[in-house]
Amino acid sequence: MSMRNIVGKHKRLENEEAPTGLPNERKQTRLLVLLGVLVVVAVAAACLAMWLTSSQTSNGSEREHVSATDRSRDIYSRASADPKNTSYEKAMGEFDEVLSETEDSADKVTIYFQKATLALNTKRYDDAIAFAMKADALEPSHRTARLLGVCYVGKGDSAKALAYYEKALSLLEIKNDNDALTAEEYKREIARIKEGA
Repeated sequence: MSMRNIVGKHKRLENEEAPTGLPNERKQTRLLVLLGVLVVVAVAAACLAMWLTSSQTSNGSEREHVSATDRSRDIYSRASADPKNTSYEKAMGEFDEVLSETEDSADKVTIYFQKATLALNTKRYDDAIAFAMKADALEPSHRTARLLGVCYVGKGDSAKALAYYEKALSLLEIKNDNDALTAEEYKREIARIKEGA
C-alpha cells in the first residue's frame, strides 16, 4: 500500500462522523477520563514531592532527627532484650556512633538518657550517672533528675538520691492527672529515702 493510499484512507476516516453513543465516542470518553486521572496523579505526586522537600531544613536535620531517634530506640530495645547483658559494650558503641552523627540536642538528650537507663539496668551505676549528667546538662528535666536519683539509690548514696528526687519534684510541672501521679510517686520515694537514711 502506498503512502498516498494510507493518507487518503486516514482523511476519509476523519471526515466520517460516528453516531453518538457508538464505540468511537466511548473510546474518547474513556481516554479523557484516563487523561484526567493521570493529571490528578501527577499533581498529587508533585505536591507530595514539594511537601517532603519543604518539611526538611536545608541540611536535612528533620530527617536526621527521626533517624537518630529511631536508631537509638532500636539500639536500646535490642540491648535491653539481652538477658545476659552481653551486648552492653556493642550498644554503647552504636549509641556513640549515632551521637556523633547528630547535632540535634533533643536527640542527644534521648540517647544519653537511653545510655544511662541501659547502664542502670546492668548495674553500672557510675556509667549511668555519667550519661544521665550529660543528658541533664543539655536539658534539665524531672525525668533525668529522677533517673539520677534512681542511680544514686542503686549506688547506696542516699543523700544524693534524695537531692535528685527533690530536684525532680521541683522541675515537674503539674499540668494533668499523670503529672500529679508522678509527683506523688516522687514524694513517696523521697519519704522512703528519708526513712532509710
